[in-house]
Amino acid sequence: TVMKLTVKQLVPGGQGISKISDKKSPHFGQVIFLWNALPGEAVSDYQIATKKSNYLEGIVTKLDTRSPHRVKSSDPCFLSTSPWQIMDFAYELEQKRLLVAESFRQAKLTLPEGIEIEPTITDGTEWHYRNKMEYALYWDNYAEKIKLAFHGRGTHRKIPIITSSIERPEILAKAQAIIDELNKNHDEARKYQSLLLRANQRGEVSGGLYGNHHPHPTFPALTDIILGHEYTYSSDSSKGNFRNESYRDARAGGHIQYTLFNNKGVTEGLSLFCRFITTDRGRKATLTVDGETIAQIEIPARVEGADRNGFFNLEFPLPPSVATRAAGTAKSRFVVKLQASAETMCPGIYYLRLLTPDTSN
Repeated sequence: TVMKLTVKQLVPGGQGISKISDKKSPHFGQVIFLWNALPGEAVSDYQIATKKSNYLEGIVTKLDTRSPHRVKSSDPCFLSTSPWQIMDFAYELEQKRLLVAESFRQAKLTLPEGIEIEPTITDGTEWHYRNKMEYALYWDNYAEKIKLAFHGRGTHRKIPIITSSIERPEILAKAQAIIDELNKNHDEARKYQSLLLRANQRGEVSGGLYGNHHPHPTFPALTDIILGHEYTYSSDSSKGNFRNESYRDARAGGHIQYTLFNNKGVTEGLSLFCRFITTDRGRKATLTVDGETIAQIEIPARVEGADRNGFFNLEFPLPPSVATRAAGTAKSRFVVKLQASAETMCPGIYYLRLLTPDTSN
C-alpha cells in the first residue's frame, strides 16, 4: 500500500513536488518530483522512475483528488514531450508566473516596492509552437517498418508517436517524409541515433538524421526575424536555462549566429559584450564578425571577477576593418558567429550585445 502524497506546487520542468511521509517506506522523508501531477492533488499510487541520493522522480498512476484545472492531454506521449498538457492554458500561464516569483525567492532577491511579477504574456498559441524537435526511430516488428518515436520519461523505452501537437506542422510533416523514405529503401532504425529538425517562422525546415558512430552532419542554417531582431542558428544548436539564466549553445562543429544592428551608424568604439559561465570550462569556439575572426575563446575553470554562480562577461573591441565598410562608412548590421571547435561543444552564450561608446559604460 502506498501512502497518499499531496502535491504542493510545480517546479520549472512541469513536475509536482511532494515529500514521502510514510515512515515504513525506505524513502521516508525524501522529496519526490512527480510527473502527471498538479498542485493540490492527492496521489494514491505512483511509479518511481529515478532514484537519486537526496530525491526521487516518479510518475503518477492514480489520483484520489483531481485538480479542477486538470484537462485531458492532447497526445498519448505528453509525458515525454509536454507535461504541461494536463492543465488548462490559463492555469499553465499562472503557474509559470508563480515559478518566476519562486525563482526570485530562492535567489533571495526582493523586488523593488511597487514592482510585481505580471501575468505571463504569450501570442495565444497553445499548440504547434515548438520550432525544434528531436525524434527517436522505432522499429515496429509487427508492421516491419520504422516509425517516429519519443523516449519514455526516465527510461530508454521508445514510444511510437500516434499524435504530436507541440511542434510546428512543417516539422512533423518533414520528419514523416524522411521516415517514409527510409522505409521505401528498407533501411534499419538501429543505424540512426536520432532525427533532429528545426523550423523558422516562415515554415522552412532544416536538419536530418544523425547516424550512430558517425560525425554529426552540418545542415543549412535558418534565419528568423523575432521582435525586430534577426536570429540565425544551426540545427546543431540548442537553448536552455541554467542557474536562472537563459543560454544557447551548440554541439561540436556547430555554431550560433546572430545579426546585431547598428541603428545609430556608429563607426568608432564598437565592441561586443558576451556573457559566459565557468561551468563550460574547456569548451572552445571561434568568434567572428562578418566572417573576420575577432577572438579564439576557451572557457577557463576560474575567472577573476566572475560572480558566485560562475558567470563572467567579456568585451571584444571591433577593429576598424570590421566596424566600417571599405569606404569608411558605417555598417548598419553585423553578423556575429560563434563557431564551436570540432572537439568540444560551443560555450553557452548567456548574453550578447553590440556596445557603442554611449552604452559601454
